[in-house]
Amino acid sequence: MRARSLEGCFARAAAGMFGCFTAPAGSKAAMSSVAVDVRANGYEELMVAWLEELLYESEVKGLALHEFTVESASKSRVRGFARGPEFGAGAQAVGSGVKAVTRHGLEVVRVGGYWQARVIFDV
Repeated sequence: MRARSLEGCFARAAAGMFGCFTAPAGSKAAMSSVAVDVRANGYEELMVAWLEELLYESEVKGLALHEFTVESASKSRVRGFARGPEFGAGAQAVGSGVKAVTRHGLEVVRVGGYWQARVIFDV
């Protein structure tokens, strides 16, 4: 994932993760929202915490999260929102679901004018 801001990088990483195993069902289903506020030490650990919390919220609430807004991101905290329909009502699972976010090969770095992340998922 690559973005001009750290917030954008976190949002794109989330969109990429959920894009691996969810797809819109084509109907206009009601969207639900979840707030996420996580803390960790360092960009990489923060990325893992952010993505794992989104996976947890998705599983517990039965939501296929598709829209991500990161209000603020720093080296120790990310705050944002995710929205999506319930599975079955407005989205469906495709392929293997993501079981976990791994630390293997994980990186979140600033390169030139961009933030980029590499994340490998356990499916």
